[in-house]
Amino acid sequence: MELYIELFVFLALIFLIVISNRFLPWLVKASIVVSYIFITTKNKIDKPYENITPVPDAYWDKNSAWVDTMTDYYLWSF
Repeated sequence: MELYIELFVFLALIFLIVISNRFLPWLVKASIVVSYIFITTKNKIDKPYENITPVPDAYWDKNSAWVDTMTDYYLWSF
């Protein structure tokens, strides 16, 4: 995570600008918030399983469940 701290700060600034912009529709803002939540939680899931080969089934179960949940949130608007 230390390697990406500058990128994280940059993305946080973009996030704040987008959320505070009143000309963007709420659906765009909501998709950006959902994307942020997805990425941060995915990184938390990945962290305990770094540099472990072969990857255990517990990781795939957690990862698949999380991606399935977030796909539902993205597609809910349609």
